[in-house]
Amino acid sequence: MSPEAQKLLTALKRRRTENRRQTLETVIEAYYHAFPERRERADQRDQTRSLLVELEQAGEIVLPKGKDGWQAAPAPALPLWIQWPAEAATSTPKLDHRSFPWIAELRFVASFPSLRDPEVPRRIHDFLKADGRQRPFVPIKERSWELFGEEKALETIKKGPLFQPGRLSLEHLRCYEVAASLPCRPGPPGAAGPWLIVENEATFDSFTRWNKEVKEHRGVILGNGFTVQRAESFLLDLLEGEGAQYFGDLDEPGCEIPYELDRKHTRKGGGRITPATIYYEWLLEACRVPEVTEPVGNAKSWLAWFPESLRNRVQCAVGLSKPPPQEAVGWEWLLAHST
Repeated sequence: MSPEAQKLLTALKRRRTENRRQTLETVIEAYYHAFPERRERADQRDQTRSLLVELEQAGEIVLPKGKDGWQAAPAPALPLWIQWPAEAATSTPKLDHRSFPWIAELRFVASFPSLRDPEVPRRIHDFLKADGRQRPFVPIKERSWELFGEEKALETIKKGPLFQPGRLSLEHLRCYEVAASLPCRPGPPGAAGPWLIVENEATFDSFTRWNKEVKEHRGVILGNGFTVQRAESFLLDLLEGEGAQYFGDLDEPGCEIPYELDRKHTRKGGGRITPATIYYEWLLEACRVPEVTEPVGNAKSWLAWFPESLRNRVQCAVGLSKPPPQEAVGWEWLLAHST
């Protein structure tokens, strides 16, 4: 095998996942990593194909057999994926989970009819049998990397049978989930109004600039779509048990997010998350949503989050082919309405 093929193989192996197949996008990324000086060369596709063929001939990878597995244009054709060869079967005896001497926390495993991956409980067993019970608490991804060599593995494993009620917990593995945090910008001195949560980045930028001038809010928080719903602890600490106002898009997800956030925040002991009514009025005006006196369809549960005076119009806005995005109330709109 040529040194160049070996170099590409090393870059490919660094990107190897549990999936035996790797996409062409990953292959190209590996090629550029191995040969960064070749990014601008016209023959890079020819070189990539040549090296992949060499790796297949060496038995290191498997390339697609039919033409459907190849990207025909631009020439030369490149494989839409490569595949790692199947690993040879080993003679390691299969773990008999029913008779294995599990540590106390894992004795329930012996009652399972079968195990999808015996290596998972076995590694947890080894961790606990060593000094696991005395280890310091760390974030879940750090413990996952230690146990399984993959930082996200434990997040999936904890949703399975090993972590059902009465079995394992993250506390057993001396780790915890890190609460999501959100970008936020405190307001200027003298700003006494409630914190404002906005859904998108552009609105966050414009409202923080505007708030420096008008001193309307104690600060502005970027909710970033559904991310805000995973940041309960962060919001409780930041808001110190008080509530906040919310301003988002007038599409269905944009209305469901603050409705659910309000319910979760109050259930955790925080104050209400209420609609920033004036900004929603501006958004309806900016997008020329007409005044509506009658309900326009079956009301969703989130509609009750809005003040009664806005519900029909909001419902009309959400039903439009292009619902109003909060970016319609941007920097220039805010400047024009500052007074």
